[in-house]
Amino acid sequence: MKKRTLSAIIVTGLSLGLSACNNSGEDSVDSGAAPQLAVQELPPMEDQWNMIYDYCVDCHNETDYTGGLSIEYASPDFVHEEGEIWEKAIKKLATGQMPPLGEEQPSPEQRQTFIASLEAILNQEAQENPNPGAPVLPRLNRTEYQNSIRDLLALDIDASAMLISDDSAEGFDNMSTALQVSATLLEGYVAASGRVAALAVGNPDMTPDFVSYRVPSDASQDRHVMGAPIGTVGGLVFDHYFPLDGTYELSPKLWRSIQDEARGIEFPSTLEITIDKVPVHTANFGGYLDTEQGEFSANSFQLAEDIDERFKFTTLLSAGEHTIAVNFSRVPGGPNGEIWRQPDRTSLDRDPLKRPSSP
Repeated sequence: MKKRTLSAIIVTGLSLGLSACNNSGEDSVDSGAAPQLAVQELPPMEDQWNMIYDYCVDCHNETDYTGGLSIEYASPDFVHEEGEIWEKAIKKLATGQMPPLGEEQPSPEQRQTFIASLEAILNQEAQENPNPGAPVLPRLNRTEYQNSIRDLLALDIDASAMLISDDSAEGFDNMSTALQVSATLLEGYVAASGRVAALAVGNPDMTPDFVSYRVPSDASQDRHVMGAPIGTVGGLVFDHYFPLDGTYELSPKLWRSIQDEARGIEFPSTLEITIDKVPVHTANFGGYLDTEQGEFSANSFQLAEDIDERFKFTTLLSAGEHTIAVNFSRVPGGPNGEIWRQPDRTSLDRDPLKRPSSP
């Protein structure tokens, strides 16, 4: 099943905080915004630095170290080198969090001028020396790799069968920080690219391949499967890309119990195989012919093996994608899904529905 990945793009930037202008004429950090000063109107930062000692250093010093911050020896000459600290200071000052309520406060004009001066220095530094951060080598995760192969080569592959699962970060498996490249992973991608290349160009010397399609253990065998022929129940339908024009063998197997016995063969049933909605093979099994004459109780293991042999089908197929359906015929008036209990229903093996292929 194809999954759509929702990517979230978060755009971050400097937050320009504006203080408020006190309409009542009283000093208050909660009052309205003061007019923003033009850069050329700002006094030098050296002339404003006493604000740090008047309102900040009493707490943020080397001794008290309140909030894990000391600006006791900070200098206006190095504001541009300590952008992370002063960006936080801008936010605290602009929102009135600092100085704390109950402490002596600077005037709104003094606060706004100091904020604007800090922002001017940091903005100039960002323009002259942009720092986008350390680059992280990105790579495709399995889903992105699978989609890229589909878009570039028109091949629908199952990347989960070729590559190990991806790590995730913050709930996403497409984060660069989590998609590291190890030697083992790199070998996996190289091996996967070889298989993809062989599928794309059709290597006549490629070795036979075995692919298993499994029926989920909780899949109902009593109901019609989406995409299967009308009049059938159970089984499965799948699309497979055949790399070459050649002879291929389909080998469905019945589900086995813990005693390695096939269940549900007490009743007569018919297995159908269709390729691209064209019936190509049927096999009857179960009922009196198998259970009584075949001494069902004494040779149940061998009987299941014999039935699996009847299911095998070999055919010539052209290269490309084909739709394969393996299902059971619904018998009108017979013991079908409306009567049988699920545990007793004949089921395709969820483990080795194997389809060895040879060019």
